[in-house]
Amino acid sequence: MNYYIIEQDDKLILMKVADDLNEAFLKENKAPIIAQARSIAEALMEFSKVKENNQLELLEPCPVRFKQE
Repeated sequence: MNYYIIEQDDKLILMKVADDLNEAFLKENKAPIIAQARSIAEALMEFSKVKENNQLELLEPCPVRFKQE
């Protein structure tokens, strides 16, 4: 079975996206949600750039493993 290897920087980006999503959905005020959505979009674009540079194919579903230090 194939696994995507996630580098430490990628892990931090993914954790930031997860935190932003969680925070956005916990708040009822729409202004913070819009700000969080912008932050999420920026983080996803950054993650996409990292993946592009590593030429990692993300089109097929595949389990993810974090790179061991």
